[in-house]
Amino acid sequence: MKLHSILLVGDDLASLVQLKSRVPDQYEAVYTVGGTAGLEMLDRIPFFLVILNTLSLPDMDAIEFLQILRHRFPHTVRVVTSNSQDINRIIAAHEEGDCFRFLRKPCTDLTLH
Repeated sequence: MKLHSILLVGDDLASLVQLKSRVPDQYEAVYTVGGTAGLEMLDRIPFFLVILNTLSLPDMDAIEFLQILRHRFPHTVRVVTSNSQDINRIIAAHEEGDCFRFLRKPCTDLTLH
C-alpha cells in the first residue's frame, strides 16, 4: 500500500522521469510538464506533496505556480528543487510559495520523512 501521492512538476520530461525513479517505493509518484498541467492534475487528485523540479516552467512563472498552489491547495506540502543561482528567485519561491523545503540540484538524497 502506498503511503501518499506525490506530484512532480517540471519543464523537462527526462528530468521528471529521473526524479520519479528516486522517489521511495512507499509513495505513489506521478509527473507532469508545466504548471498548467500540474494545477489541472491537482484539481483531479488530492496530492500530499508537490515537488517543483525547476524555477523555470515552460508555460507560467514558477513563483506564480507556487502562489496558486498555496492558495488553492493550502494543505499540500510544497518542495522546490533547482540549480538556479538567482538567490532572489530562490527566496521568493520559498517565501511566496510557502515552501517546506528548497533542495539544490543535483539532490543526492530525496528523503521524504
